Amino acid sequence: MILRARCRRGRLVAVRWRIFLLAVLVGLGVTGCGGDTPPAKSDREFIAEATRLLEGGRLHDTVNELKAALLVNPRNTEARWMLGQTYLTLGEGAGAEKELRSAADLGLEWSEVVVLVARARLLQWDMEGALEVLDSHPVARGALLGQIAAARGDILWRMNEPADAARAYQEALRASPPPIEAFVGDARLRYFNADLDVADRRLEDAAVINDSDDQLACTRGQLATHRLEMAKAREQFQQVLRRSPEYALVRRCAYRNLLALGLRAPGEGGDNDAIRAGLRKEFKDTRTIEFLESVDALFEGRLEVAQNGLESFLQKVGDAPAGSYFLALTYSRQGQWQQALDPVRMYRSRNPDDVLGQRLDAIVQAGVGRFDDAAESLVKRLWFAPEDIDTLALLGALALHQPDADLREDPFVSQVLDSLAAEFPIAPYALPSGDRSLAVVGFWPWLAASAELSEAEVEQVRGFMRLRMHRELDRFLEQLEATQAERPSTWLLKTLAALSRGDDLVALRAAQNALALAPDDARVAYYAAYAADVTSGGYGLADRVGELVAAHPDDLPAQVLAVAAALRDKSFGVAETALARVMSTRASPALRALAVRLALANGDSMTALGLLEGLRADQPDVIEWKLLGATLKAGVQDWVAVREALAGLPATYLQRASVRRLTAAAALGLGEPALAVREFEALLSARPGDPHLLEAAARAQLAAGRGREALVLARRLQRVQTGDVSGFRLEGDVLSAMHEYRDAAFAYQSAFNLAPDRELAVALSGVRVALGDSGGALAVLEEWVGDHPEDFAMRVRQADILWHAGRRDAAREILQEILAGNSDQASRADAETLLKSWREAEAADVGSEPDAGVESADSPRETSDGSADDPAVGATQ
Repeated sequence: MILRARCRRGRLVAVRWRIFLLAVLVGLGVTGCGGDTPPAKSDREFIAEATRLLEGGRLHDTVNELKAALLVNPRNTEARWMLGQTYLTLGEGAGAEKELRSAADLGLEWSEVVVLVARARLLQWDMEGALEVLDSHPVARGALLGQIAAARGDILWRMNEPADAARAYQEALRASPPPIEAFVGDARLRYFNADLDVADRRLEDAAVINDSDDQLACTRGQLATHRLEMAKAREQFQQVLRRSPEYALVRRCAYRNLLALGLRAPGEGGDNDAIRAGLRKEFKDTRTIEFLESVDALFEGRLEVAQNGLESFLQKVGDAPAGSYFLALTYSRQGQWQQALDPVRMYRSRNPDDVLGQRLDAIVQAGVGRFDDAAESLVKRLWFAPEDIDTLALLGALALHQPDADLREDPFVSQVLDSLAAEFPIAPYALPSGDRSLAVVGFWPWLAASAELSEAEVEQVRGFMRLRMHRELDRFLEQLEATQAERPSTWLLKTLAALSRGDDLVALRAAQNALALAPDDARVAYYAAYAADVTSGGYGLADRVGELVAAHPDDLPAQVLAVAAALRDKSFGVAETALARVMSTRASPALRALAVRLALANGDSMTALGLLEGLRADQPDVIEWKLLGATLKAGVQDWVAVREALAGLPATYLQRASVRRLTAAAALGLGEPALAVREFEALLSARPGDPHLLEAAARAQLAAGRGREALVLARRLQRVQTGDVSGFRLEGDVLSAMHEYRDAAFAYQSAFNLAPDRELAVALSGVRVALGDSGGALAVLEEWVGDHPEDFAMRVRQADILWHAGRRDAAREILQEILAGNSDQASRADAETLLKSWREAEAADVGSEPDAGVESADSPRETSDGSADDPAVGATQ
């Protein structure tokens, strides 16, 4: 290697020395001495030598020879043309543009250089400039039109305009002959949109043109990697290295992918050291090596190493989408959701349609609690790739991990129902939203099977729908309507196209035409019902669904529509029953996950647990099921089961906020308050102003016997939520537990003044009794009972305090009213028990003073509603 480098340097020195001597001799007017001096080397000879070197793959030596030719003759158009093309192969965009423009200035037709100059601009990441070059001169030649359209597609793809890029590639593919760049570019676009079958066909067509094309091989390798066909991918990248000349830009793609494969599977057909050496030598690319080794550390679980390496890499290179993606992934695996937001946004801004970015964005959004944003990202993904089961499963998992809120008012329920689309022949998309294009899901296989349109026509329409190429779709539908208006499929196509873009009335008319042609067809009836639904704003959906199910009781889409109708009406029990009918014939994991969600929404935790156990039995390694199981067990306070579920999680999950909360709750339930305190302290360090965390942490401190620390947190909560009742209530609970009843009474009174409720009335009256202030306690209860005379349990409490305050006749009168009136059974039982205890006390206290039976605040008595004289007990109701 060193010898060859020295030889190249020697030849370069010799060339430059010959040129220098020639210039000197010409300048001195020397014409030779006796005719013995050989003539200087001509520019044609330099070009001939450059051609020989280029054929041998020696690109840098080729550049040197062509530069020498231009020193002899700066106006040699051929030398500049060759030099510009060689620079393009090397990836040196600025040099290529300079030489190609010079060739055009010297007389070369602009049509010969327009595409090459645009690609030179593309190498410099000047996208707008590249488009300006393509538009600068009109070109009429058919073959060149295809090359221009393909170049335009590549530029638009780099600009993150996939729909416009698709149009450009389609234009290039219609050219005669279509260029290989159009097939490769369209295949790359399809691959990123998860349309892998079409991508394969495009690459097969490209291979017919030139099976040895290096860009084709790189794209083949990337597609094979996506399909986990690692041996096939490795062979494609190795072919590039075997065939391409040293220093050619295309080799960087091969080097990088081979190193990535080698790091993931060391020793399987690749020499990582040789690949590193090639990257360093040909491209001076040590940063890629640093990046790939950081990614390898990420997948090996060395998260801190990965984080440090990726942060360092991004500081050096700035905008690197792949680096942003893996840094976001590293943060998310550490549970650092806030830190992951910026890098994942940066990646999505450069690659908005990439499936991995969409999924990671959803995971990060869920990590910070933005479940609706997470769902939106995944639903957009399903619009382009409804058959993407991984995305569907992730959507279902997010649905199961919603916060414990009122699910009946949760808009995410409808999005979860939308995700069922990939499960059925016809989409059960019955809830209108901003993006109705999910209604097309599942229609295409049925349409192809109906044989009313050819497979090629179906594929064309499907591609148009996916890429939102509305203009082309409209022309196609107009032609179809003119020639095949008697077919239901024609009107169904028009129905779906109109639904996808919100043209409700057009959709309704088209659906009615389809129904008139095929009144007994279940699919036609389904879409007619759906179109009527969206145009009416949901009015009468239940009736239409009832008719549909009655007419087609075995039709799966109709059954699913019944689930949708019940869900829209927030009839979760009906939806649960309807879904059970669907699952009798189709019980996929996605449906079973939705069944868990519906059971939770219906308040049926035990059914949800049973369904979840079935999911865990079939998929024991799915971490989401373990987490949800722990959450459900916490709901029934089975703390041993919660701890067992959490023990099976990977170590990185134990730092997640949701897992820390469950760990703390289990610790409190199992009598380990010190552990709960540690978990809450860790949570508060990340979210110091979270009011729910502050209250939970204070109660954990209180359980651990650390009242002063709990009091500090309670007062912090008051500062965080100024004017809110929770901080004062918490302070009262803490002070009451510490037997500081006077300050507790002040805190409870402050809370009661802000928002009076029953629990505060109990707590406040309790501490008043503890202070010996029976009058104050009675005043609180009398005010409450005056406003809530039907609260018999509080009247029993009022009577008890009256008795111990010496007002026994008034106490008996209250209890007699309760026993004689229409009070609830529990209050009547409490009244009878209390009267019996008074009689026994009076019998035991014969000869004593009437007030001798007043008990202290340290000896509480509870009634059947859980009320107690002890303020600590009363405060917890």
